[in-house]
Amino acid sequence: MSKIYKHSDKIGNEGDLVKHSVLVNALHQLISERQKRGKDCFRYLETHSGKAEYALSGHGKWRNGIGACQRKWNLPKSSSAEKYPMIARYIALTPIGEEEMKYLGSHGFAHTLLTRQSVSYQMLLNDKYPEVCSAVREYYKAYPGVQVNQGDFTLNSPNLLSAKPHFVLIDPPDIKTPHLYVDFMKSLIAADIPFMCWTPRLANSKRPLTSEGANSAKYAAAASGSGIKTFGVQWQLKWSTSCCGCHIAVSDNISKSTSDTLNELGVLMDWHIESN
Repeated sequence: MSKIYKHSDKIGNEGDLVKHSVLVNALHQLISERQKRGKDCFRYLETHSGKAEYALSGHGKWRNGIGACQRKWNLPKSSSAEKYPMIARYIALTPIGEEEMKYLGSHGFAHTLLTRQSVSYQMLLNDKYPEVCSAVREYYKAYPGVQVNQGDFTLNSPNLLSAKPHFVLIDPPDIKTPHLYVDFMKSLIAADIPFMCWTPRLANSKRPLTSEGANSAKYAAAASGSGIKTFGVQWQLKWSTSCCGCHIAVSDNISKSTSDTLNELGVLMDWHIESN
């Protein structure tokens, strides 16, 4: 059996809080724009899908992510929904409580949003692991608009473009080959396809503490140097070999919604946000 990247250990953590709040608002904008233009079908694509839904453990890392966000959200007299409208849209899709200890994966959020907005859609989901693909097919077996492909993103990227998606989420489990993701984003820009890429932030450009940290710094520098709008989020004050923040790279057409979402999140969570 192949070794699966265990995102379930990290589900709902700080990185997911960033990724999914940005994702929900970017999709809301793009879907609304297509509806105003009278366009019917919305095609959503993921390069590294993972599962649609995860069970939360009692002491998981989600407590520092979505758990901490909800605790701040529920503080008395906070008027959270009025003060943080972008985060409110995300919170509405995360009903975590004593009886509901589950959290959606990225395409789970996308599917929920698409169905709630009564949009005709296709979802093109890719993952390299057969076990994950089987689980995702089972989850969406009642939805003919969802297609699950098994394969390596680094080999399949030309075929992904041929699907002509209206949004692409790039969410790699590692960044061992940062140039591949930058090149893919550049091809999406050339094709005028909106996208978002989430990657871990393990070191800054002056302190690549590990080989993976060095790749993180190289990726951020390459993306920014290619003119791709890139945001940095840091939730730990000290740099470390563990994930202490993340990078979000987006196409220009969703850069404002991304900026607005991250600024709200930075204020709510007291995190540091920067952009190129």
